[in-house]
Amino acid sequence: MKLTRNLKQKMSGPDVRFVKDALFSLGFYNSKIKQITNNTFGPDTFVAVCKFQRAKGLEDDGIVGPQTWAALEEALAAEEPEEKPAKEVDFPSLDKMKHISSAHRAAIAKDLANVSEMRQKIVLEILNYAYDKDVPGEPRALYIFGANLYDKDLKLNYADAAEIEKHAKRYPNYFNGGRKEWMLEQVKKNPKLPSSDCSGMEVGYLRKHKLVPSSFDTTANNFTTAKQYSTPINKKDLKPGDWVGKAGHIGTYVGGGLVVEFYGGAYGCQLTELNNRRGWNFVARRLEAGSPWTRFCRPTFY
Repeated sequence: MKLTRNLKQKMSGPDVRFVKDALFSLGFYNSKIKQITNNTFGPDTFVAVCKFQRAKGLEDDGIVGPQTWAALEEALAAEEPEEKPAKEVDFPSLDKMKHISSAHRAAIAKDLANVSEMRQKIVLEILNYAYDKDVPGEPRALYIFGANLYDKDLKLNYADAAEIEKHAKRYPNYFNGGRKEWMLEQVKKNPKLPSSDCSGMEVGYLRKHKLVPSSFDTTANNFTTAKQYSTPINKKDLKPGDWVGKAGHIGTYVGGGLVVEFYGGAYGCQLTELNNRRGWNFVARRLEAGSPWTRFCRPTFY
């Protein structure tokens, strides 16, 4: 993420949220602050910024300018070493993913060999949760609106009946038409089904790999439109680990012309085609066409 303006009190936005999450993760907020709940630069953030600036030998003016921003990035980087380019071009873990068709695995592996180790890690992880329509079987993860793949304790978020009921009560439009009942049936059969919504997948793996503070959270639209989070690219330039999006939705490109996305309540997490987006509806038991991707982005986090 890049600094595009000096940040000070009464300002808000994704960049402010990034600063707040960073300061919280680094322990510069007053102990009474138990979590970050908004993206507004308030008095508590001003105090935390000043405290951080003093700790780093900077002028404690409470304004996040280039020097303070750079110091924050350096402090965060110290918690997680920068990823080095990949040395291997074979992927034994991908070969074992029999829930992905052999043709899809071969196509993904070809592109995956040309990206960084971090991008490889992200792609290989999320493929574990993806249902491939070419290999009929059971869902491997559930789409639950409002859920993140990894929680703030960096534990994989498994769906259960209580979570489904809680989110269904809060967001009923995402659970109607038999979707809630189908989800409850799935967790009864398999209590180890990961759950997330579309942007929760990206939030989750960014948290897991310590590319953001564990309290970080944002939306699909922010990921694909805010320049602090991504840079627009041409569709033809996509490489594994880049993001694809449309209004209110996001997926991660995994190579080979394929995308992993938490598709929707009746679909769970699916492996879909970049140029012919279709998902298997488990409730209706049919393949359904989805609207095309309109945004193609390169994340600023890796």
